[in-house]
Order: sequence, then C-alpha cells, then structure tokens
Amino acid sequence: MELRQNLHYVATELVKQLLENGFHVKGTVRSVKSKDKYAHLEKLDAALPGTLKQLEADLLKTNSFDACAKNSKYVFHTAAENSLKDMIEPARNGTQNVLKPAIKAKSPHVVVTSSFAASSSFLPEDKPDPGNLYSEEDWNGFIDESAWELGKSHGIDVVVIQPVLVMGPVHAPRVEGVSVGTMKTLVEGGPLPAAFPWCDNRDVARAHIQAAVNPAASGRYIVAQPNTIPHSVYSVLSKGLPQFVFANPEKEEAQNAMIDTKIKGH
Repeated sequence: MELRQNLHYVATELVKQLLENGFHVKGTVRSVKSKDKYAHLEKLDAALPGTLKQLEADLLKTNSFDACAKNSKYVFHTAAENSLKDMIEPARNGTQNVLKPAIKAKSPHVVVTSSFAASSSFLPEDKPDPGNLYSEEDWNGFIDESAWELGKSHGIDVVVIQPVLVMGPVHAPRVEGVSVGTMKTLVEGGPLPAAFPWCDNRDVARAHIQAAVNPAASGRYIVAQPNTIPHSVYSVLSKGLPQFVFANPEKEEAQNAMIDTKIKGH
C-alpha cells in the first residue's frame, strides 16, 4: 500500500488507521533525512500492528513514485498544498505523476484526496443562475476528471474523496493549514464567522480506506456532516474543555450552509 506525502493532516490520520488495521504502508516524504518532520509517524509505526516504510519522492518529478507504487495493492494520493502558488503545478502534474507509477505497478485501486471545493461555487460568477440545474458541468473538478480518464484508459479504478472543512485530532506537533488554524482560533477564544460544513478527520480516513478495499466503490464521495452553527460548536467545546474560555455568541437559527435542492440527482 502506497501513501503519497503522508506528513500532512489527513494523511497522518490515514496512516494511523491503516497501521491499526495491520496494513503494510509505504509512505513518501520529501527528504528522509528530515526525521524530525515525521517522528510522529515513526511513533505510530512502533505502537501499532502494521508497518510503515518511508521513501523519498518529489511530486513534480516523473517516475519519482515508482518504488513506492511497486507491489502496492492500494495507492492513496493525499497531497494537499497550502498556497495558490504551490497548488497550480502540483494540481496539473502531481496527480499524473502518482497515477502513472500505479498503472505501471498494476495497482488495481487508486484513491485521490480532492476537496469539496471542486464541486462547489464560491465566486458570484461561478454560481448557477436561479432556477437552473447545478450539475457536474458547472463544477471545477478538472483534476478529478483527468484522474478518472487516465485510470479508465489503463484499467485502473480511481476513486475521489472530497471532504469539506476537515476538523478532528492532530497527531503531529507541527501542522499547518486552514483546519488547524480554525481549531486554534476557537481554543484561543476567537469567533467562528459563519456556519460552514465540517467533517471529522477520522471519517475522512475511513472513507479513503473503504474506497480502496470495497470493490463497489467508484467515482466521487463527499465527506460531510450535518451543518453546525456557531453557538452549538461553542457549547460542545465549553462542556468538553472547561479549562478554556470560549466566545459566547448569541443563539441563532440553524442555517444550511449547502443548499442542495437544485443539485442533479438530489
């Protein structure tokens, strides 16, 4: 089992669950010499039934993942960059640089971590006109589409996981990104600006594993929980973490952050 770029937030939880279930995992890091960056993974490896081997790979280099994909039954591509500058080239080339070694190794299942942003509209010009049907023709999932096309042309099953805002346990001492930043803001007493669809990191990892081991899995899966409004979030946090002081926003009516009544197939 190959796991691309296993240092980041979602991938670390996925590694943990794979090891808990006894899988033999090959993960990739940019430099095996930077052991301080993946020491938390080595601790998981030592404590859990499965095994983890770290290999060095570069997302933008062709054939960089050949050794990792070799003899792997399942391949997970969980890369997630944190800035627009870092996102464009990996988005265009990185997925293919992982899929091609999987094809070469004849790995039957590949699971790609995407984002619900690929199936959403944030800018006014991207939103469907009132009364119109919102379908995949309106989506921005060109990376997902290219992955499916490449997999289909070589007989490889590619399944895409699209989580919403991911929250949940953090296993690494140094984690960057929107999710951890949001949690840090809440713990420090900052406000949660609006209702927003969330999901649990543990559910995202479970979705990846099920997408790999379930032969019936195909296409795209969005991981989301019922919308949570600010006052209910603070209420849960206050009860579970009484040692912290949280903001106390006025109660408000529940609101649906994702209006899906006009989505095709709903």
